[in-house]
Amino acid sequence: GVELWIQRVLPALNRTINALAGLVDPEAIVFGGQLPLPLGRLLIDRVRFLDIHRYGMGPDRPKLVLAETNGDASAIGAALVPLKERLFE
Repeated sequence: GVELWIQRVLPALNRTINALAGLVDPEAIVFGGQLPLPLGRLLIDRVRFLDIHRYGMGPDRPKLVLAETNGDASAIGAALVPLKERLFE
């Protein structure tokens, strides 16, 4: 079932990654959250960037990487908000 799901979502994922690369121009796009690492690796291996360039030379592409945080990044970020507000503002 996973392979069928990947085939179904890959066109939308490719459009999303290419839109982010074109509009925001990040150095990296991180696959994380609650995504299982093996599934993240499968998705990263299959993402394709567009090869259409106006002048025959395209921009640098962002690296696609897996998140390296342990635990729930959203909860950790939310827990750090009071510290940021108290100590770094």
